[in-house]
Amino acid sequence: MWANATPILPKFPRLPLNGASDGVHVGDWSACLADLDRYRAYSDDWDGQGAKGIPGDLIDSATELVGLLRSHSVLPPTCVLPGFGGTVGFEWDTAEGGSITLEIIGAETAEFELHIPDGPYEFLKIGEPVTA
Repeated sequence: MWANATPILPKFPRLPLNGASDGVHVGDWSACLADLDRYRAYSDDWDGQGAKGIPGDLIDSATELVGLLRSHSVLPPTCVLPGFGGTVGFEWDTAEGGSITLEIIGAETAEFELHIPDGPYEFLKIGEPVTA
């Protein structure tokens, strides 16, 4: 699964062979997975402001993506956040002072953004759903 995510894999911060993180915040994959599991209970209006519930298949897909990222030695995200529209977002700080965001918007569907100060900005949509 998540075969369509291959183009973004080289863009994430990776754990070097010596285990150092080059000043980048190193999160915890187990905490990330615990957050995802907790979001399973988020039903409509979970924030008291009208946020949509997070579908179980989206959480399952995000969990599969975590497995893919881990298998490619990607550093854990700086934070994991539930989205107002029933999504899940991962955020990474970069060594250049920028950020990477990956918002899971559906099963095997995500939006990737890379921001580097005075550097490149990238936006990619991964796994655009096909409608019949």
